[in-house]
Formats: sequence, C-alpha cells, structure tokens
Amino acid sequence: MTIGIIDSGLGGYSIFHALHQAYPKAAFHFLADQKNAPYGNKTALEIQTIASKNIQWFLNQGIHEIVIACNTMNAVALPVLKERFPTVIFHEVVEPTIEQIPTDTKSILVVATKLTIQSEIYTKALRQRFPAMKIHGTILPELVSMVEGMRSQADMQAYIEQELNHESLNADAMILGCTHYPLARPAFNQIFKQNIYDSIQVMVNQFKDKPLLEGEAKCFTTKDAIYAHIQVKELFQSEVEFTKIEVDHETDPRP
Repeated sequence: MTIGIIDSGLGGYSIFHALHQAYPKAAFHFLADQKNAPYGNKTALEIQTIASKNIQWFLNQGIHEIVIACNTMNAVALPVLKERFPTVIFHEVVEPTIEQIPTDTKSILVVATKLTIQSEIYTKALRQRFPAMKIHGTILPELVSMVEGMRSQADMQAYIEQELNHESLNADAMILGCTHYPLARPAFNQIFKQNIYDSIQVMVNQFKDKPLLEGEAKCFTTKDAIYAHIQVKELFQSEVEFTKIEVDHETDPRP
C-alpha cells in the first residue's frame, strides 16, 4: 500500500526524507500544501476544510493510509478527518513524540504554532503521562515562514531567542511541536542545552515492522514545483522533483 504524507510544506518533507532513507524501496507520496502555508496562523475551521480537501486528493490517488506530518493539523483537524474519512488509516505525530520523553522529566518546553499551543494537544497528552510536570508552551509564529524562506540559522536563532523567556530555557527538555522546527535545530541547539525531541525518527519507527509496498517515492506541491525543488536542494542537499497539483480548497469538502 502506498503511504501518503501531508504537511503544509518542508516540515513534512523532513519526515518523508527520513522515511525514504530508511525504506528506499517503499512507495511514499508526499504532499506539501505550500499554497496554504503556514497552517498555524489560520482558524481551526479553515484547517479542517483545507485538510479534508487534501485527504480527498489522496483518496483520489488510491491512497488510504496517511501520515499527518503537521502538528497543527493533528491538533485541530484530526478528529474531524477521522469522522469524515472512516476508511483511512491515519498516523499522527503527537503521541509518538511524547513517548520519547524520559519518565524522570520534571519540566518541559513545547515550542509550536499558535493553533497547536492554543489547542493544548501537547499539554493534555503530557499531563496524562506526567501529572506533576511543569509545562511551558511558547508560540513561534514566524518560524515556519522563516524555514520556508530558507533564512539562515543565525537569523532563526536571533528570532527564537527573542521569543523565548528565561524561565522556559531552564526546562529539563524541549519538544519541537512543529515538523518545520527540526530544520532550525542548529539554532535551537545554540539556545537550549538540554535534550530536544522531535517527531522525525519516531515516525520512521512507526513503519519498522510494517510490510511496505515497493514503488516510486513521489513529491507534490500545491504551489511552485520549481521553488520546492530549490528548497529541498538547499536544505537537504537532495535532488528531488516536485509535481504541482491543483486542489480545490475553496469548496466545502463535506458530503
């Protein structure tokens, strides 16, 4: 079975890239909805509508198993997607990410988009595992655009330092609660010296014991295929061709 991967942009490509490296013969199809990026600054209803149209696009390609490689989509759209598309197998990123956190962790800093922080998806999931944990949530509203714009690590470090407060930097660990943020990991490493967790390797592990269909790995974008190719070449040193697709995000996808 071909596995779909959906994100607003290069964050999801991080997961696609890791999966393709781990399982080079598997058929992974990645859709970067860069036309609507960043998701984190939209309303929950907008994300639900956009996400539903993107899932329908995968179904039209015969793809019924999909990695939701976007924390914002996980936070505000996944329950709706499960209801609207009951035959689809969804893989989410939040729980696998949290499962990495050591049991003796007393405090944690979660950095993410506005919608992800406001949804408290990480706070609620962490509280179930760590009832006494001190949780700091910080919104980094411009970081996705900076990653997509291929800004330097120095620029991103300056921005992150500006947004984080001193108390949160004393946390025992940090969660990068957006799949774009690992692309700024060198910047985070300069600022935060404790353990930093993201969702990339844990998503690779999700498919470790799963029989995967052999086939071609493909990448699609809803915006500019040439620019997406340039972004991936610059940030991942990979020569990957993107195909531009049209998804009608204007109409209501509900039956």
